[in-house]
This record gives sequence, C-alpha cells and structure tokens, in this order.
Amino acid sequence: MRNQNILFLDQYSGLSGGQKVLLDIIKSLSKKGWFCTVVLPGKGLLLEKIEALGGKCVIFPIGKYGIGKKSLLDILNYAFKIPALTFMLVGLIKKNNPDVVYANGARTFAWATLACTITKKPLLWHVHSIFEKGINQKICLFFGRFNIVKKIIAVSRAAALGLNKLSGKIEIIYNAVEEFNPDQRINILKDTYKIPADALLVGNAGILEEWKNQEDLVRAARIIQEKAIENIYFFLIGDSVYKDNYRNMLIKMIQNADLEKRVIFTGFRKDINQVMSSLDILVINSKTPDPCPLVSLEAASLGLAIISTDFGGTKEIFSENKEAIFYKAGDYHCLAEKIVYLNSHREEIHALGKQARLKVREKHNLNKYLKRIADILEGI
Repeated sequence: MRNQNILFLDQYSGLSGGQKVLLDIIKSLSKKGWFCTVVLPGKGLLLEKIEALGGKCVIFPIGKYGIGKKSLLDILNYAFKIPALTFMLVGLIKKNNPDVVYANGARTFAWATLACTITKKPLLWHVHSIFEKGINQKICLFFGRFNIVKKIIAVSRAAALGLNKLSGKIEIIYNAVEEFNPDQRINILKDTYKIPADALLVGNAGILEEWKNQEDLVRAARIIQEKAIENIYFFLIGDSVYKDNYRNMLIKMIQNADLEKRVIFTGFRKDINQVMSSLDILVINSKTPDPCPLVSLEAASLGLAIISTDFGGTKEIFSENKEAIFYKAGDYHCLAEKIVYLNSHREEIHALGKQARLKVREKHNLNKYLKRIADILEGI
C-alpha cells in the first residue's frame, strides 16, 4: 500500500499518557514513510517532540481545560468554539488532503466529526477517557453514530463501557510500552536527595490533579511517620498543568504534618524513566477510574511493584496480589498498611515487579501494538 497522509488531532500540548501513545504512533508511522500532521492547542513539549520526529504541527485555538470532570463553564466554552474549530479543520483537510483523520482525545471528537462529514474524510477516534452518564457521554454517543466515524479505539473496557451503544465500531486495544531492562535501573533519587541506600522509595507519577488523588499517598505517609518508621520516603513526580490549587493544597498538607523531609516534590521531569526506575513501589491513587494509565505499564516494564486503586484499566490488566496490589480510593489507612507490609517483605516487592513485567512483555508489547494500529489505519 502507498504511504499515507495522516492528520492527527490532540487536545493537550503537554505530555501525559495519551500524548506519549500518540508520539509512539507517529514515530512508527514516520519510519514507514507516512506523512504526519498534528493539530495541537499550543506550543509545548509535545510539539517539540513531534517536530523532532519529522512531523508537522498546526496550532488551533482549542482552549485550555482541566483534566478530569469538566465544569459547566468548560462545557459552554468548548461548545462556543466548535463552529470555528470545524471551519478551521475543514480548511486544513482541504489543504492537506489526508487519507485519514485521527482524533486522539474526546475534546476533538465533535468538531472532527463535523469537519470530516463535510469533507468526506474517514475518521478514527482514540478514546483515552471514561464517559459517565451526562452531557459529555451524550455528545460522544450522538457524534459517534455518524457514518464518517469508521473506528473507535478504546484503551480499556472501562473506556468502552460508556460508549457501548457504539459497540459495532469499538475495538479495545490496551496501551503498550517499550520494554525496559530492569538491570539498567539507577538510583537517581537517592543520589539527588541524599537518601540512605536501604530506604524504600514509594512514588506517584503524573499530573497533580484532584481526581488523581495524590492526597491519599500524603495521608498514608503521615500515618507511617506516626508509626516512627523512618526508612520510607515518598515522591510526587509531576506538576500541575493549568492551575496550582491542588498542588498548593498538597504542599499545605505536607507542611501541616511535618512531612517535608519524607514527601518530596520532584516537579515535571523529562527523564521520567530514570526517575521512576529509582522507585521500589509506584502508587496510583486515582479517585475515579483511570482508563488505562500508561504509567502503570511503564512501572511494570521497569520491574516496580504497583499499588493502585481498585478500578479502571490497571485493575483490568494486572492480577490482584500476583502482579499488583489494590486498595479502595480514600482508604489511606489500608494504603499505609500495604506499604508498611511491603517494606517488611521486600522479596514480595521483587515478586510483584517480576510478574507485572512478564505481563507487559507478553500482552503489551509496543511493536505488536503499533502494527495493530497501522493495520487499522490501512484498513479504513
């Protein structure tokens, strides 16, 4: 088949899980000789990385919205922008004449569907979100019924559930990651923060947002400190995106509990794999289901033990007590108990990490994943 011209749409200019997936796809398709253009809401790290791969970026005024549940103002602001975004995308499609348009996030679905209907270009949705009952779900169900939407890729059963009325178009494809050699793990965090060699490092990696619920980890750290256990250190790896309210709240919690020496903010790190490889345990605290957090697959590939809240993509992927440990969101007492237990049973940390890594190697191989995506694009 001839090399294709693909037009991607993304709703963020930063680098979260969905954007890392997009980069992997663009890198793979570019190597095949396909030409990739990406519409983004602004300049940032994602644009830099796409251009480094040889892709072309176009800026659209999509707007800035918080991650997670949207306010009424967010919804109204988004609805107001749809006509202009549709008009702009129609113009870009007519100019570039792509073979396929690839919408990589829910905030692009409506105007992508309208523009592709007008220009008669096939459209693929990649769903990285969970749609609960409400206006967002209704909007996606309405536009998803358009004939121009040829395929909907959902990153987990949890992501597909809210769109089950579109099941004929949906294909569940879990995220995948490049395999990492655990023997290459380094102790960059212990070296940087002068932490004892025998300490246990527990961390959360991701955007600091209320629904990501990092406060569970901070409260668990307070409980552990009250038990006078001094060889466990906690890391919050990442930063806020648009608003610092939640980050500031976490800082106050840490200060009020006198945890400044035990809970450490690293801020955003470009060397995320090296930083995560310093951890012993990765904790996912999301208070609502996380569709398929790429960070859990990355942690497993690094051989880390995973503790996660008991729903969403992580619960679908990993077997409980064999490949990961789960707790109920908000039950930070239980979280603290599990961390203390693993601190006293280090061999179980290694066993969990080993089994999780085998699961990722067998079921979430990046090369197989990218071939599957390419096959879908060629078949549209």
